[in-house]
Amino acid sequence: MKRFLSIVAVGLVLMGCTNEDLSDDVRNILPDDLLNRFKELGIQINGGNKPPNIEGKFDFSRVVVANSNFSGANSPGTRYQNTDLTFKKQSIIDRTLECDIYYPDIYTLYARDRPAYITGNGKKFSVFIELSPYVHIFSGEIDSSGIYDLHWAYILTSGSSSTMNAGDGYLFKDEDGFSEKY
Repeated sequence: MKRFLSIVAVGLVLMGCTNEDLSDDVRNILPDDLLNRFKELGIQINGGNKPPNIEGKFDFSRVVVANSNFSGANSPGTRYQNTDLTFKKQSIIDRTLECDIYYPDIYTLYARDRPAYITGNGKKFSVFIELSPYVHIFSGEIDSSGIYDLHWAYILTSGSSSTMNAGDGYLFKDEDGFSEKY
C-alpha cells in the first residue's frame, strides 16, 4: 500500500509539472488563455529561472510562416521579411533584457521602453515581450555561434488590423534552423 501511494504521489506531481516555469512578470502579460493560444500555434515555451545569456545580434533570415490560427493568413512556407534580432542588457537577477526587432529596409521596432522577460534553463530560452496590441515570444537554443531552432510567434491581443483580429497570430521559423550571430 505504501508503494502504491508513493507511485500515486509521484504521478500527481508529474501531472502538475509543466515546462512553463514562468515568472509573475511573464504571467502578467501572458495569462493562461493567451498561453494556450501560443501553444496551439506550436511555439515551444522554454520555462525555467536559469536562462542562458543570449546577448547579441542575430540574423533571423530565411524567415517562413510555420503556422497561423486565422483564415486569410499566409500559408505555411510563405517567405516573410528577413529580420535582425538584437538582445542586450540582459539581467540575471530580474531576468529582463532589451530587444530590437529590425526589418532591413522597412523599419526597426525598438522595445527598449518595454520590458522583455527571459525564461529557460541550460541553452534553451524563451523571450516574452508585450508591444501593444501584440505579445511576442521568441524561443530557441543558443550556442556561441547563433541560435538553433529559433521560432517567433506573435498574437494580436486587442482590437483588429486590416487582416487580423484579437486572438489571431502567426508562428515563424528560420527555414534552415539556424540564426547566425553577427
